[in-house]
Amino acid sequence: MTTISVELSLQEEQRLRERARELNVAPEELAAAVLKDGLATSDPDFNTILAAVLDKNRELYQRLA
Repeated sequence: MTTISVELSLQEEQRLRERARELNVAPEELAAAVLKDGLATSDPDFNTILAAVLDKNRELYQRLA
């Protein structure tokens, strides 16, 4: 297994913790499940949203590389 760190805003972290608490799971477990599900899906809506997010943040990703 590999560990990946993800930076979240304070608001995103709070939403993740709240949703995890509602589901009675650890925030890390929820984040991993969401990521795995997103990578496994071929839903056109998900792919459209993912492409938009990547395009929107392309400059940031390039600066971080």
